[in-house]
Amino acid sequence: MSRRPSEQFLTITDEAVVVSYGTDLENPITYEWLMITKIHEVADFYYLFSGKQLILIDKDPNALLEGDEETLKEIIKAQIAVKPYKKYDKKLFKNPITFVHTYNPEEEVNEVVNQEEVKEENKTESKND
Repeated sequence: MSRRPSEQFLTITDEAVVVSYGTDLENPITYEWLMITKIHEVADFYYLFSGKQLILIDKDPNALLEGDEETLKEIIKAQIAVKPYKKYDKKLFKNPITFVHTYNPEEEVNEVVNQEEVKEENKTESKND
């Protein structure tokens, strides 16, 4: 089963990065800056690493719901001073990254139905053995 893209909202302060997912806004995940182990920067994004967890921050000013680009840069700059940091100036991707995905709830229902059918077939085969 593939992971479906989901919308996420980031709240970035001097103390922490809070990630809220569109599917579960009631239970945000808070990453204190101490938990962020390294920062990478490319032309369009900041990559924050917390162990194996990746937090992707879009640098596009149009992606900001509150605050401004300068405040974001100041917070990141302060963290860069105390964390491993890499900046990639060369173009890493041939095509632009987009976050526009079509979502068809019917596909999800069909996938669940197919999984249930496979489980039933496996039960039947186990009984016949």
